[in-house]
Amino acid sequence: MNNILQLYQKMILDHQKNPRNFGRIQNPTHMAGIDNPICGDHVQVDLKMSNCKIDEIKFRGRGCAISIASASIMTEVILQKKLDEFFSIYLNLKILIDPKKPLNESRHLSQKLRIFESVRRFPSRMKCATLGWEAVMEAVGQEQSF
Repeated sequence: MNNILQLYQKMILDHQKNPRNFGRIQNPTHMAGIDNPICGDHVQVDLKMSNCKIDEIKFRGRGCAISIASASIMTEVILQKKLDEFFSIYLNLKILIDPKKPLNESRHLSQKLRIFESVRRFPSRMKCATLGWEAVMEAVGQEQSF
């Protein structure tokens, strides 16, 4: 295994074992939960928002390393972002992990999210990598039209 893949694997396992922003928010303004019926993963998100900005976010749930790590990293990346920034980041993540899309289309992603590029080789894990993101989409009342 090359060094970059080892580093990515370590980062995913670290976020799975020590998820950031794990728990509940007192009096969230938005909340939602999403299940992956194929594998039984579940992610619930709580958000506090004002002026279309994510002021606070926490998640909880159970699942594989990819779903928990992705939700954990998501909370770090989207905190203090406006919803339009969140939508852009999520769209680029979906392009990054979709083997049907050219990689050069996934612009403007942080290094933290680039660790999920390996999901491209395992299309059945795409849902795992997007579960927390889908929960945020549901919480803010957005249909997944992209």
